[in-house]
Amino acid sequence: MNDSKFAHLWLESRSRTRGPGLLRTELIKKGIKKQIIDDVLETYDKDQQLLAAKEAIKNKDKPGLADEERFKKLAGLLSRRGFSYDVIKKALEE
Repeated sequence: MNDSKFAHLWLESRSRTRGPGLLRTELIKKGIKKQIIDDVLETYDKDQQLLAAKEAIKNKDKPGLADEERFKKLAGLLSRRGFSYDVIKKALEE
C-alpha cells in the first residue's frame, strides 16, 4: 500500500472524532511525508470538522454545568483532539 492511500484511509477511519491537528501528528508518527499529509488534510473541510467535533463531545456534554465550566471542559477536550479554535467555538455554540 502506498503512503497516500494509507493516509486517506487513516483520515476516513479516524476523522469522526479527531481534528486535523491530531490527525497530522498521528500521520507524522507513522512516517508519512509532509506533502502527502497536507494533500490529504485538504480534503477534510470545515463542515466535516464541525460534525466530528460535535460527535466528539456528544457523550461528554453533561447537563447542569455552568456555561463557563461547560465551555472550558469541552473546549479542552476538542483542543486535545486537534480541532482549531474556530471549529471548537462553532461546535459549542450550537
